[in-house]
Amino acid sequence: MKHMALLAGALALPLLALSLAALPSAALAADYQPWQGPYNTGNPGQPGDTQQLVKQLRQLIGKAEKAKAADPAFLRDLKDLADSYDNPWPNQIFFDNFSNGQYPDTRRWQVTAGNWRIVAQPSPGLLTQVNLQQQGQYGNNGQNVLSGLLGALISPQGGQSQNQQNNRYAGISAPVAIPNAFNLHFEFAATADSTRFDLGMYRGNNDGGYFLTYTPTAPRGLTLSAVTPGQGNQQIGTSNGTLNLNDRANHAIDWKRDRDGNMTVVVDGRPVMAVSDTSLRKPFDGFVMGNSGGSYIIRSVTITGGRVH
Repeated sequence: MKHMALLAGALALPLLALSLAALPSAALAADYQPWQGPYNTGNPGQPGDTQQLVKQLRQLIGKAEKAKAADPAFLRDLKDLADSYDNPWPNQIFFDNFSNGQYPDTRRWQVTAGNWRIVAQPSPGLLTQVNLQQQGQYGNNGQNVLSGLLGALISPQGGQSQNQQNNRYAGISAPVAIPNAFNLHFEFAATADSTRFDLGMYRGNNDGGYFLTYTPTAPRGLTLSAVTPGQGNQQIGTSNGTLNLNDRANHAIDWKRDRDGNMTVVVDGRPVMAVSDTSLRKPFDGFVMGNSGGSYIIRSVTITGGRVH
């Protein structure tokens, strides 16, 4: 049934595109030439690739807009349809489910503070623990935590033994090129005493980034911040009410940002935040996580990116 639905969806796009060319001649501008295709890039009688069909439909819409060949409201409907079939994050940038080894893969991760280790039970994951009595300078102050995350990227603590001795804060980063339009799928579990966890997309040379902060004890459990060299830490979005996920069960956060700066955050399938921000327009240099209180097991990190235009 799933394949039949996909086939029907793929066939619907060229049929709707053809409807533009089939409009009454009185509605067409004099310089509009009907679309010549191709509508099918696969075998005869079979649908072409859906993304290719979306691309052709967008070309047809653009041509009709330029020639004023159809009603603007109808063209907007076609654009919305194309957007519903278009995957803005088709390229997998990064993935790790921490299924091998004892420590994070140094080819992917750089420990910048604290102790991070891979555990196998009850299921594979990346464990980070920070004693609540040893939070030190970071505590739960938002500016200090995010400044610490970015500062540690420039001057990491270094060896694992040193990190174990200074466990007041834990940070880890994955240096990987991430487009400005991204989709993060993040799975984790937290213990009852956990107080704060940060994750985000950063730029090198202390040049800021976007950060998502989970604080179960706060009036608003999830916040989104933009950190820029000129403005510092600016909170740009929050969830409604508290958000307590400290039950040791697995939870999933999906954080998406499109080409126009629109961001959504979904927790366990439930939308909790929608915000738009364009203060950071360039690509990012990596992904970073920070623990400033409690015990967390990261089950997986998946990042997909948008197309290069």
